[in-house]
Amino acid sequence: MVETAREVELRPTAMEAVRLYLSLADDLRRHPAPGLADAVQAGQRADSGSGWLLHLTRPQMDSVAYALWLETRARSAGPANRLAQTYRSKYEPTSRSS
Repeated sequence: MVETAREVELRPTAMEAVRLYLSLADDLRRHPAPGLADAVQAGQRADSGSGWLLHLTRPQMDSVAYALWLETRARSAGPANRLAQTYRSKYEPTSRSS
């Protein structure tokens, strides 16, 4: 079964966080979903001007949610909160690692 992609708009700060996540993929415990790098590379500027439009499957959106969750730990919760509110996609860790 082919999973359908959904159009997702990310603000520039969220796109930067996703690109950073992809650049660190080999060093992370949780790797990006298959095809996420291609979806990011194929992303286009939104008509509104500043955002990026991506076509993401549910697993790819979950990876974006994880990348933005990581961003909340380093800098800002804004991008993760917007993804959760707009697309109902949020990463919630099951337990804390020591």
